[in-house]
Amino acid sequence: MKEIYNHYPDSYLDNFGWFLAFHYDVVILKSALHDNLQKAGVTITFFHLIFFLSCLIFYLPYLISCLILSYIVT
Repeated sequence: MKEIYNHYPDSYLDNFGWFLAFHYDVVILKSALHDNLQKAGVTITFFHLIFFLSCLIFYLPYLISCLILSYIVT
């Protein structure tokens, strides 16, 4: 997976653009996303952290409820 992202660094922008569109109804071009992140001084490492945390925050309630339900059922 790392090798894919090293050869195609724009795939992070694709994934993040898809995430924004799907979860927040925000559609943004990959070039505009890249320019805005660059203007904000966001490095690729910081971008990965932001993306990971946003996914975690979005899915955490679902994961917790699944754990609680699986505990109750068993």
